[in-house]
Amino acid sequence: MNNEFGIDLNKVSRDMHKNYNGIYLTDAEVSILKSNGFDINKYSSIKDLMFDLEDSLELEENEELEMILVNISEFNYYHNTNK
Repeated sequence: MNNEFGIDLNKVSRDMHKNYNGIYLTDAEVSILKSNGFDINKYSSIKDLMFDLEDSLELEENEELEMILVNISEFNYYHNTNK
C-alpha cells in the first residue's frame, strides 16, 4: 500500500529508538498521526493513544491509522503484557 508519504506501511520496520512518553513509533507513524490531528506528546501511555485511535476509526475509516493501531497494539501485547 502506498500512501501520500510514498511509504509502504506494511514494510516499515519498527524503529524502536523513537520513544514518545513510553510509546515507540517510527518517524512515518509520527508523521501520519500528526497529519491526522494527533499530538503524540499529549499521550502518557500507549493505551491512551490506542483508545483515541479506536475512537477516531469509529467515526471515519482511515487505513493508515488502522495500520498504526495494529502496529502499536501488537507492540503493546508483546512488550507490556504478562504472559
